[in-house]
Amino acid sequence: MKKNMSVIIFTFLFITILNSEEIAFTWQLPVNIGDDRFTVYLALGIPNEVISRETLGNKYDWPQDQTNEYFYANGIIVIFVKDKVNRIVVNSFVDYTGWKDYTGNIINEVSLLDNRQKLILKLGKPFIMKTDPIYKTDSDEFGFPLYSNSYYTWLMGKYRIEIEVANTDQVIDSKNNTVRPQDGINTIAITENKN
Repeated sequence: MKKNMSVIIFTFLFITILNSEEIAFTWQLPVNIGDDRFTVYLALGIPNEVISRETLGNKYDWPQDQTNEYFYANGIIVIFVKDKVNRIVVNSFVDYTGWKDYTGNIINEVSLLDNRQKLILKLGKPFIMKTDPIYKTDSDEFGFPLYSNSYYTWLMGKYRIEIEVANTDQVIDSKNNTVRPQDGINTIAITENKN
């Protein structure tokens, strides 16, 4: 029994070591997790939109110390907790008037223009991967009535990187014929890795 248990533990550890990829990590965003508000404003300017308990009133159960700030010209959403950057989000499409997608590299040469294959080449094997079932939408007029996303998580040093990738072509704006392509990046969100 002890021998079987030892073999199982050894096999598990060996597979874990084989599956763990150590990829060097390069931060490329203009702001970082833990930055204070003043540092963020120096880098990005004043936010176009602020969502907080004060701006929402008592209509929602919003965390007391959390503020979401939208920097339209930079294509970045910064989430502060107690006046420190807790989460940074970049999206491949936001329909706010004046919003510009972030065009620079984010981490390890990853950009919003990359596809699933480039993403995995640049970041290595994800720690967690989940995939939605394929959903049918009624709002689509362009022959893409199904959509689905995959969600990848990497734990790299002090960072937790969560990336959503489209599994199907997705109509974002039927009036302007904006389609998010299959295998394209929807969202990249970075927080502190507390594990």
